[in-house]
Amino acid sequence: MIKNPETFNILIPMAGLGSRFLNEGFKNIKPLIPLNGKTFIEWSVDSVDFKNIKTQFIFVILEEHSNILYNHLKSIKPDCIIESVPKLTRGAVETALAAEKYINNDDSLIITNSDQIFEWNKEKYIEYLQESNTEADVVVVNANTDKFSYIELNKENFGIRLTEKEVISNNALVGIHYWKKGKYFVDSGKKLIERDIRAKNEFYISLSYNLLIENNFKVTCYKLAENEKYLSIGTPEQVFDYLDYKGLNVEILKLENFFNGWFIGDFEPSVLKKSGVELAVMNKKKGVGANDFHYHENCIEINVLIKGKMKVNNKYIQENEIFIFNPNVPSIYEYLEDCTFVVFKNKPSNKDKVIM
Repeated sequence: MIKNPETFNILIPMAGLGSRFLNEGFKNIKPLIPLNGKTFIEWSVDSVDFKNIKTQFIFVILEEHSNILYNHLKSIKPDCIIESVPKLTRGAVETALAAEKYINNDDSLIITNSDQIFEWNKEKYIEYLQESNTEADVVVVNANTDKFSYIELNKENFGIRLTEKEVISNNALVGIHYWKKGKYFVDSGKKLIERDIRAKNEFYISLSYNLLIENNFKVTCYKLAENEKYLSIGTPEQVFDYLDYKGLNVEILKLENFFNGWFIGDFEPSVLKKSGVELAVMNKKKGVGANDFHYHENCIEINVLIKGKMKVNNKYIQENEIFIFNPNVPSIYEYLEDCTFVVFKNKPSNKDKVIM
């Protein structure tokens, strides 16, 4: 572990609006969106919740989110520090500096994102920091798209330049930033703002490392192993990618692969093999439903006409109408057009059906 740190500060700036999610119809603010049993912020905390060092979690949030975030953050980390900003900032550096009084010291500092998941050996990262005794470090993966920040290394594997959304190497930053002393970040972050160094009109954490490099600091990078995984969940599309990766996304099957439209019930093949209930989507051609006249002695059958027109027992059924067969009510069909309808049966049985 890190040698004798008084405290290892872990700072998570989360003072954005999460507008991409809100615009797509999500009701929760981004840190509170639930995903696979945890909220976004819980996943982020878990990714850097080191066990072999003393940590102090610090969250920087929007004042308008205080009421809905405070209790949740305290439930995750009861001893956490919560700092707020009154309005949107000009980037992650400015947001992080709102916690200056907690990090402008000799304690080690990590700044990480609130919308990412790591499947990695995090304790090994701490061992690496101890052994290398590096002054500053970034975690990276192999990539070559302009969605990332990048670090360019010299022959000694020290950083010589970092860029935002510009590919200058294959070492892409993944949102875990380290400083041996928090005051290193405070100093470089303030200078970044003073010199108005931005990318896409924002003050990015990645660019602050360049000011350390100017002052002869040794900046290193730690590359995730091939069996480790970085998963960003910062946009709805990335959430869908995560669902695909975990096998949690919607499963799509062809109705034509099921006998006569029946896909739930005590039969094969079945999406859900279950006794006591049956569900089908029926597609019937125009004409009389020959050889299909019957009633059930015990079960109730509920139908919804999705498309087309039909007559049942000489009653006209229109699209979006629900028609119900109670026990002993015959079902004598005439399809006036090609029809699609949903059929649900409660308590069906092979012995229950009576052919007419």
